[in-house]
Amino acid sequence: MNIAGIIHQSLNDGEGIRTVIFISGCKHNCNNCQNKRLFDFSYGKSFDKQIQDYIINYIKTDPLIDGITLSGGDPVYSSKELIDFVQRVKTECPDKNIWMYTGFNFEDIKNEPIMKYINVLVDGQYIDSLNDKKQVFKGSSNQHIIDVQKSLKENKIVIYKNY
Repeated sequence: MNIAGIIHQSLNDGEGIRTVIFISGCKHNCNNCQNKRLFDFSYGKSFDKQIQDYIINYIKTDPLIDGITLSGGDPVYSSKELIDFVQRVKTECPDKNIWMYTGFNFEDIKNEPIMKYINVLVDGQYIDSLNDKKQVFKGSSNQHIIDVQKSLKENKIVIYKNY
């Protein structure tokens, strides 16, 4: 699994100040995607233990960071490779939350093992004709901002917040 990059402090990719990890690889091919170069699963560099240690140390030691955001590409395609990392984040940084962006719909991925570690999911493919610059934390109006843990517990989609 490769990552295309890291933003250490972002206000655009979820609530609060977030460290964003861009996971390489996507098959959705959304029209006018903002990260087309990340369609390629081999783009970037390996998400090895050294990089994972670096990110975890960074978010542990920066008191301003509220959590991490997994973006892409689409992290769901690499969810098996991400499990150990998100488990470490939850164990070593229990005060941090995890947001994830995906082109999949929640209903189709709710049983993926990674979901038990995700706090907030922005789901659904980006649809250019539904883009509205007034939206917060999502690219098109068909996407949802979902409280994953409440949704799993209640077995229905629970919207995180209406922005």
